[in-house]
Amino acid sequence: MKLRTPWTFFVVIIILALSLCLLHRRLKSPDSQARRLLFELQQLNNPPSKLEKFLSRLGTSKNIDWTYREIEYEIFCRIIELGDDAVPALLDALRNENKTLRKAASACLSYIKPTSVEAESALVELLKDEDINVRLNAALALTVISSDAHEKIPLILQSFSREDHPRRYSITRFMGEICPKNDLVISELVDVLKNEDVDVNVRIITLMLLKEIGPAAQKAVPYLIEALNDKDFQVRLWSANALVNIDSSIAVPKVFDVLMEALNQDYYRATSIMLLGKIGPQAKESIPYLQQALKDDDWQTRHEAARSLVKIDPDFSTNPAIDVLIDDLKNGDETVRMNSARTLGRIGPAACKAVHQLNKILIDQHGYIIYETALALYKIDPQVSGQQVINFINDRLQNFGVSEEEMYIRILGEIGPAAKNAVPTLIGFLKNQEGMIRVHAAESLGNIGSEAQEAIPALKDASKDNKAMVRLAAAEALQKIEEKN
Repeated sequence: MKLRTPWTFFVVIIILALSLCLLHRRLKSPDSQARRLLFELQQLNNPPSKLEKFLSRLGTSKNIDWTYREIEYEIFCRIIELGDDAVPALLDALRNENKTLRKAASACLSYIKPTSVEAESALVELLKDEDINVRLNAALALTVISSDAHEKIPLILQSFSREDHPRRYSITRFMGEICPKNDLVISELVDVLKNEDVDVNVRIITLMLLKEIGPAAQKAVPYLIEALNDKDFQVRLWSANALVNIDSSIAVPKVFDVLMEALNQDYYRATSIMLLGKIGPQAKESIPYLQQALKDDDWQTRHEAARSLVKIDPDFSTNPAIDVLIDDLKNGDETVRMNSARTLGRIGPAACKAVHQLNKILIDQHGYIIYETALALYKIDPQVSGQQVINFINDRLQNFGVSEEEMYIRILGEIGPAAKNAVPTLIGFLKNQEGMIRVHAAESLGNIGSEAQEAIPALKDASKDNKAMVRLAAAEALQKIEEKN
């Protein structure tokens, strides 16, 4: 081909140069590098023997953007499937300078559950890691694999004691779910409370964990009552919090004194209001304060006040308490609207006057608020509104091209056995082209349990999926369905 002018030649050169630059950027992009690593793992002929080298390469790939969750999830699901053969490489990865790899390796170990002393020692060492998420995963793995998990609890609490208040609260909620709730664990926690030389931050996080353990921690009650007189206000408040969660009938006068003290402190007001609600009718003397809190500028305070008023005196369900939450469903801030819907769901049937406004949101709005609204409607009125929600979501999912499939599928899983009419729809999503959609469909079927019997053949097929994350989700769903059956 003969170029007619010099300008044509330059244009062709520029286009070629731009194309090469774009190709180079594409190959260097975080997404492409992650995909190539996943492909490399899939091609390993003898994974256990070559896994250590692969993980080392993974650890040096610092510019991979792990926010593309599906690739990260798939890589580590494939490693989990290797079981004990992957343990030596994972223990080596715990020492890698890449914190994402350290976090993922400890998470893999909690699934594989190795029994070696070496694995326990490595995870205990990881409790000193600078990254909070690495320490969290190490704590999870230790409570799962350690033969004497109760002895590790003080070490775990010590490793998180210096975190700020919101982080400590999140950590202890997580720990409350995973740690064994037996006498050995409670005894370890009580020993921490009894030790006067223990740092105040360690005592506070211990109280937080006792609060999460709840009724199983009866043995700690005498020490918690004693701690209500501590000179540190946070120790007093978290002692009251733990007592109310262990047994709300233990409403000793000192508990009220601590909670009323907290009402006058902005940072702790919402917590105090929530605890007064848990105490219930015995906290009637706090009603005037809670009525005033309904007008607070802070939405969290308003929402907790509404919820507590209904718990203390059910007559408030027809008064301003629910009206405040209905008004906040129309707030311009989406966070306020979502939390208002969540609070109405927590109140349950007493919030029936909010059903009309919640239905409007379900039909007219989009985004994550649908998740909270649908669950709220189900909790308020499972028989009528709840079934309407299930039918609504089922219809949406069958509408080809719906953009919020993952969220709708997760709602059905949260509803559980009552969503049995949606089982055929969820079975269809086990063949969706998106791996994470297939994972969520399997998880939701597992949560529906024995009512999802007809999904067993499809889940058995999904357990042979080309993606490890789908195979693991399908296997877990089958186990849940068979257990509940």
